[in-house]
Amino acid sequence: MTPTRAFSLRVPPSWEEIDLSPRTRDSTARDFVMRRVAAQPALHEHRTEIIRGVRNAARRAQESGALYLAVFTESADDTYVPGSVSVTLLPRPPRGSGAEDPLDSVIE
Repeated sequence: MTPTRAFSLRVPPSWEEIDLSPRTRDSTARDFVMRRVAAQPALHEHRTEIIRGVRNAARRAQESGALYLAVFTESADDTYVPGSVSVTLLPRPPRGSGAEDPLDSVIE
């Protein structure tokens, strides 16, 4: 049986998916931040550290095997508020391994 890699996640429209490919994630992160700066000029002075934060989140997500990463950033007073969510699918433990499967309580 082939493992399933399907999932569903809905994020607010102000969030954006970041490409996790090592070849393109830096440019995807930069493009996201520059669009946010254009929409929220108060973010301009923080753009370098926001780009760095998004790039680091994408690198960590990719290194941990994540399939998806979405981020947001909003201006707040003299600073900004970042956020991210990543999705990593892990295999179920083998039956009889003694490990409790958390999906057993959800799926009946």
